[in-house]
Amino acid sequence: MPILKNAESGFTMVEMLIAITIFTIGLLGLAGMQITAIKTNSLANNLSTATGLAEGVLEEILAWQTTDPVFATTSAAEVNWDFDPITSGDQFSTTLAGGGTYQANFFITKDVPVGNVSRVSVTVTGARNLTLVGYKRYVD
Repeated sequence: MPILKNAESGFTMVEMLIAITIFTIGLLGLAGMQITAIKTNSLANNLSTATGLAEGVLEEILAWQTTDPVFATTSAAEVNWDFDPITSGDQFSTTLAGGGTYQANFFITKDVPVGNVSRVSVTVTGARNLTLVGYKRYVD
């Protein structure tokens, strides 16, 4: 009959320390990935908010009548808009719930790129800068 040297089996203290060390390194890597994911999601949220604001401003301007003086003159003409009476080159600031504070300004340039077409450029600044461009035909 064979003689057993030691009937007990299990992990030694060194084996446990090595296992805990490897586990801790894995958890630290996972925490780093979480931090990166949170930053990226925040950046995407800010960009989506700025894009939505810029699209809203651009669509509002492009919805103005083609006979509106702001499209037909080289000088800035006052126009009625939801925020306030504003002119080309004016800027406004708005705070969006959960999105931060953004500043938007727009410029209307006559006869660019061709005659009887105005170029509308909307720039939104905040956490991210964004510029959208649209074109509107006007009537002389």
